[in-house]
Amino acid sequence: APQAFELLIKLGGNINSHNTGEESEADVRSTADFYTRLDETMVDVIRRRIEQGNAGEESPEWQIGRDVKRLEKTGAFLRSEMGLQNYFPRSLEVLNVLVVGHFLETMSICPLDAPIPNTSLVYIDILNAPHQGDLGNWYLRPDAGGAIIPWVYTIIIFVLHTPTVIIRVVKWEIVQTWCLLSTTLTVAVYIQAYVSTKFAADKILTWTPILLLIDAGSMLQLFMLVVEAGDLVPRVRQRVHSAWGSARGQILPRRLWKKEREVEEPLLIDSRPLWKDRTFRVAALALVFLLVVVSLQILALQATIKLARANNTPLVPWCSPLLQPFGVALIDGDCHMYGAKRHEHRVGVGCVLIPGKQQRAWIMLTLVVSSMALVVETVDLVILMLVNSKSKWNGVKMKRPWCTMFGGLVVLGIILGFGIMYAQDMPPGISARVTVVMDLGNKTFVYTGGVTPAGLRGAMIGWNDGLFSSWADLYYGNGDL
Repeated sequence: APQAFELLIKLGGNINSHNTGEESEADVRSTADFYTRLDETMVDVIRRRIEQGNAGEESPEWQIGRDVKRLEKTGAFLRSEMGLQNYFPRSLEVLNVLVVGHFLETMSICPLDAPIPNTSLVYIDILNAPHQGDLGNWYLRPDAGGAIIPWVYTIIIFVLHTPTVIIRVVKWEIVQTWCLLSTTLTVAVYIQAYVSTKFAADKILTWTPILLLIDAGSMLQLFMLVVEAGDLVPRVRQRVHSAWGSARGQILPRRLWKKEREVEEPLLIDSRPLWKDRTFRVAALALVFLLVVVSLQILALQATIKLARANNTPLVPWCSPLLQPFGVALIDGDCHMYGAKRHEHRVGVGCVLIPGKQQRAWIMLTLVVSSMALVVETVDLVILMLVNSKSKWNGVKMKRPWCTMFGGLVVLGIILGFGIMYAQDMPPGISARVTVVMDLGNKTFVYTGGVTPAGLRGAMIGWNDGLFSSWADLYYGNGDL
C-alpha cells in the first residue's frame, strides 16, 4: 500500500506535466474524470494502508500529516497554475479525518479538568480548540548538562588510553610526558564542568567524576615509579636532615652544637639541588596532579551524597523545534503534560522539563562507583608502597596500579555503552507521538507531531553546552543563535 500510494501521486503529477494549456473542453473534462477515478483509487489505497498499519505491517509508522501537506501543496499549485480543482479532494478529506481521529483518540484518555501548564486552560478546552494538523517528526535533545560525554569522544579516549595502559606496564618511562599532559587536560575539563554545572542534579551526566579513576591510577604509578627509579626518598631525607642540622646549629648553644657536629653525618647521595633534577620535577608534578584528582573525586562524592540523601528526581530540560515559535505546553500519548518555554540562548527551539529518571539513576551509580574508586586507589597505593620494581607474582610485575588500570577500562566501557544508548533513546516518560498547545494571544491552537532521538549531534550539544555554559556570551555569543 505505501508503494501504491506513492505511485498514484507520481501518476497524477506526470499527467499534469504533459498539459500545454491549449487543451480542448473535451480534454479538460476527460482529465477531470480521470482525476476523479484516480481519487477514488487513492481512497481505496488509503483504507488498505490503514489496515496494514493497524496490523503492524507498515514500518516505520505512516506520517499522515506529512502526506496531507504534500497533497495540499500540490493541489494549491495545480489550482492556481492549471485550474485543476479536483486533485485528490476525497483523499484529502479522508486523511484529515484520520489525523483528527488519531488526535482525539490520543487526547481522550486524559481527565477533562486537568490543568494545562503555562496556561489558564483545562483539558476540555484543548479538546474544543481547533486542531491545525500534524507537524511531522522533530528531534528532541537534552539541554545544557543533560547529556553524558558523547560516545565519539569516549572512543577517542579509549583509543588513546588503551595503548598507554599497555606501555605503562612494559615500558612506563616513555609515556611520562603523555600521562602528565592527558591528566592536565582531564583536570581542566572536570574543573570547568564543576564550575559550569555547580554539581546540579539535572546535570550529573556531564559532571559525573567516574572517569577520574583513569588519571588517578596514571599519576599514582608515575609518582611511585619515578620516586623509586630516581632514588628520591633517601635524597629528600638527606636534604631534610641537612637543613635540620643547619637550623639546629643556629638555635642550640654553641657547646651543644659542637657535640652535634662531632657526630658523623652521612655522605650526600647526590649533591645537586633537587629542583634541578628532572626526576624530582616529574615526581612533584605527578604528586600534585594525584592530589588534585583525588580532591576532585572527593568534592564530587560529597555533592553526590547530598543529592542521594535529598532523594529527589530532578527535572531535566529537553528541547525541540516542534515547540517553537508559540508552544506553551506539550502533552504526550500517556497524558503526561509538560510546560514549554523558549530556549534561553537558541532561537528555533523550545524546551520542556521532564522528570530525570536517568539522572536519578546516575546519582546512585556515581555514589557507588566513586566510593569504589577511592577504595581501589587506596589498595593500589598500599601495594605500590610494599613492593619494588623487581617484585613479580606469577611472572607479572607488581609495581603497577593494576586495579585502577583495569577499573579505568571498565569505566570507559560503561560510559561508551550508555553514550551510544542515550543518543538513540527518548527520555523516559514521554511517548513518540505528542500534542503541542500553541498560544497566539487571544487564540489557542493544537497540533500533533512526533519526537525522535537527536542522536550524536544532540548529545554533543547537550554535553558541550553543559561544559561551557559558565562562559556565557563568550560561548553562546552576544545574540540569539
